[in-house]
Amino acid sequence: MDLFNTIILNVIFGFAALITSVTGFGFALIATPLTVLILLPSIAVPVVVMSWMPLSIFLAAGSFRDMSPRRIFRLYVCSLPGVPIGIHVLTKFDADVVSLIIGSFTLVAAGAMAIRSGRPLRRPTAAFAGAGFVSGVMGGVCGMTGPPVVFLGLKQQWKPASMRADLIGYFFLLHASILLFFRADGIIGMSVLAMSLWAMPGVAVGFAGGLLLRNYVSDRSYRSLVLVLAGAAGGIAIIFS
Repeated sequence: MDLFNTIILNVIFGFAALITSVTGFGFALIATPLTVLILLPSIAVPVVVMSWMPLSIFLAAGSFRDMSPRRIFRLYVCSLPGVPIGIHVLTKFDADVVSLIIGSFTLVAAGAMAIRSGRPLRRPTAAFAGAGFVSGVMGGVCGMTGPPVVFLGLKQQWKPASMRADLIGYFFLLHASILLFFRADGIIGMSVLAMSLWAMPGVAVGFAGGLLLRNYVSDRSYRSLVLVLAGAAGGIAIIFS
């Protein structure tokens, strides 16, 4: 990767990290559709997932006390069967098709999270299974594990602090597992590792900036910003796929 693309990658990941450090979600939603503009999807997705992991460790350490292990585990177990399906699409489909799928997923996800969620479900067992499975599929194909679970949390009206903590814990477990799946399929090599390391300065600066801004901007404002930017990123990915 040349110097220009390395700088662009750091800018993308830095902004995604800034948003994520405040809201607990949005890293891949912003980073993936923009990263596929400069890298092949089969490289961009594992780079995004791998670059998220150091950030997730810091976020998880700061949110551990607010986590609900039972809720996180239910989603995690349901997500694992979907990961290989997503990876199959990522590795077997044409790169332009995968870019189009990623852009479409981003737009649909942003739209789903923007609509009103209505009343909570009285028996959410099926909703947990569906959200987890779709999250796993999306994680495998584009690294975006958040939208189905975020929408479920909004639907069930989880308390903001608890929801943010559970999202962080769930993403940490699932993304670590996705990396193991990537490794088993031979997707992660030295080039992916090197690109992830090159992007670390951007991630670190974005994370620090998010910590500084967290007390000044409401979660709701950041959520709206995530949705707008994700929609724009998805549209760009579709146009240039």
